[in-house]
Amino acid sequence: MFWDLRVQSLETQALEPLKAIDEMRGSAFPEDRAIPAVLTRLNAVREYRRLFARAFGGNAAVTEQNLGRALAAFQRSLVATKAPFDRYMRGDTTALSPEQLRAASLAEPDFGVNKTFAFRTPSLRHLGATAPYMHNGAFATLPEVINFYQRISRSGGRGTRAVNLQVSRDQVEPLARALRMGGRGQRDLIALLGALDDPGFDRTIPQRVPSALPVGGRLRP
Repeated sequence: MFWDLRVQSLETQALEPLKAIDEMRGSAFPEDRAIPAVLTRLNAVREYRRLFARAFGGNAAVTEQNLGRALAAFQRSLVATKAPFDRYMRGDTTALSPEQLRAASLAEPDFGVNKTFAFRTPSLRHLGATAPYMHNGAFATLPEVINFYQRISRSGGRGTRAVNLQVSRDQVEPLARALRMGGRGQRDLIALLGALDDPGFDRTIPQRVPSALPVGGRLRP
């Protein structure tokens, strides 16, 4: 778990973002007070106390251990195995279209390990339903994302098409520069990304949560 293997279970991993200043903690609490603050908030909501007691038993079920167990149980439910790509990998040669197969042939090279450790790359599963894209949500559609990389691959960060003056062409990943991401290549790549979408995956967004806070989420149908 994590790039440095610092935790050994999903139950432990699930709590780490709550303590990280650049993920969920922010600067409101010191790290050693983050989990206690979360438990205090959960214990203040009667419905959460009832749900934890029903799941784990006991009169004081809202604990750090049970919070990790609850989060891990939810994360284990986020499994999609019936996407066209999955069916193809299990031997169904008809699961991918010619466009998707062309793009897959270009995506086969190993892009290697991110040497900067600047970003943690998220999964590409259900990408078509989870806009906006990039780490700052700058792009609303997949074509916009691909056009961004196409501009970088052609000119780096310089010239009239520049997108980042701090990045020169020789700093762009060579395999990214070699990708054909315009015209048919772009359409093929978007088609391949669609093959990672399991149409039966539960995209339900709850109408309410026990805390009464506004419910977020903009998963596309």
